[in-house]
Amino acid sequence: MKLALLLALGMACTLAQAQDRQGCSDAIEQALRAARPRTVGLGELVSQHCKPWPPAADRISAAVMAFQSAAKSPEGDAAWEVVLALLDARTLRPLQMRWTHVDSDALTGVGEYSFKLDTAAWQLTPQLRALGLRFHSTVHGSQYAEAIWSNELMLFVPDGGRLRQVFGVATHARARLENDENEWQGAQLSLAMSRPGPAGWADIVVTDTDDHEGASRRPRRWTYRYDGKAYRLNADPAPFWSNYCCAVSW
Repeated sequence: MKLALLLALGMACTLAQAQDRQGCSDAIEQALRAARPRTVGLGELVSQHCKPWPPAADRISAAVMAFQSAAKSPEGDAAWEVVLALLDARTLRPLQMRWTHVDSDALTGVGEYSFKLDTAAWQLTPQLRALGLRFHSTVHGSQYAEAIWSNELMLFVPDGGRLRQVFGVATHARARLENDENEWQGAQLSLAMSRPGPAGWADIVVTDTDDHEGASRRPRRWTYRYDGKAYRLNADPAPFWSNYCCAVSW
């Protein structure tokens, strides 16, 4: 009985450690640390998430990791080095990779669960699937802020040896109405792939399902279209939430 209990506790500890790593491994961390640019100094690992890459789940892994940066922000506060990568699942050799530096500020902070891979079927063309990345800041800013943005979604596509961002939107937004500091407008956005546009890439339809102050209304929809470099929203007037994205600049 005692042996069985010890084995059960050991398995529970192993499972907890695996969950704490959010699907990542020490080997993936070491592979990404080794692949960092020479000018980038990495400290403690702060946030991580790893998943099989659906188009080739048996051969490719996706990973995002944020490390404390050796460089401080301009104000001397915390900063982070973040990497998004697709790796050979067998050798862990990075196939495509993108690094960025993030400084903390009144609205930007990185914690354990700030970065999450979104491997939904972002099928931009029959041959090209985008890798989604979601960011949740640990800092929510002042309660008197003019606007609040959260749950940012960015889409990246493999481009040679790097990942290129082609889309970004904050899927939850609140902003004060002009000339009325007591009234707020809100947006709760969901996304879906649509038909191909003129460039051959599928349009992205954004639906706002927010019920302002509980008032029921019909959802509103907008379309993002690929222009050869990135997805752009062509709307006049543009919705208030389209003027911002994102806290993490790639």
